[in-house]
Amino acid sequence: MRRLQTKDPTLIQVLSLYLLLLAFFVVLFNASRYDSGRAAAVGESLAATFEVLRGSPGDASLNTSQEDGSLADDSAADDVAKLVRTEMEFSEIKVLRPGRLMQIRLSADEIFAANATALAAGKDVFFAKLADLLRRGQPDHRHKVEVQVGTSWVTPDQIADAVPQSIGRSAAVAETLLRHGALPGTVMSGISFENPGKVTLLYRVDPDPRPETGGPATDKGIAPADTGARE
Repeated sequence: MRRLQTKDPTLIQVLSLYLLLLAFFVVLFNASRYDSGRAAAVGESLAATFEVLRGSPGDASLNTSQEDGSLADDSAADDVAKLVRTEMEFSEIKVLRPGRLMQIRLSADEIFAANATALAAGKDVFFAKLADLLRRGQPDHRHKVEVQVGTSWVTPDQIADAVPQSIGRSAAVAETLLRHGALPGTVMSGISFENPGKVTLLYRVDPDPRPETGGPATDKGIAPADTGARE
């Protein structure tokens, strides 16, 4: 009599274990991917923090800033908050670090025209005043704002067909701030997959160790060139 062949249960168990391991490594690979924009923002924030802490022990002003967490420019937060409350009907303001970092959350429907990337009527004035605040500050501090337009997930197909509305809105805000005189390097914009329908502004004050530009050479401690003339 011919014996019928039966399935080997050991082989099935090995294959099942192999599939589980494959799924596990796929999950690990997806978890290891990171948002380069967020990573750059975190890196810049850390660099700015260590720049503040890297001072001489005898610098009294620096020690004071470390104690209260400010950069001796506390009025900036008050002015920005006052501007938002005056110009915007719906807003959520949160001070993340006194004198250093403020989070402002606004309604996208209030800032932009309906189903468009253009600003709503009258909102150009708000960003003009915000750009004016970005130009203020002490010589060794720089005011910056990061604009995050909340949106649902954007697929590669949507980007290939046309510019998504969220990206166009983000670019419109940055363009408006720069057009009204915001200094280069003080405006960053992008999209966020959190809080759809909201616009988040991160207003921050960072140390700026770069020397001022535009003055004569003698103002920087550089002696004028010797022309060879003698009295």
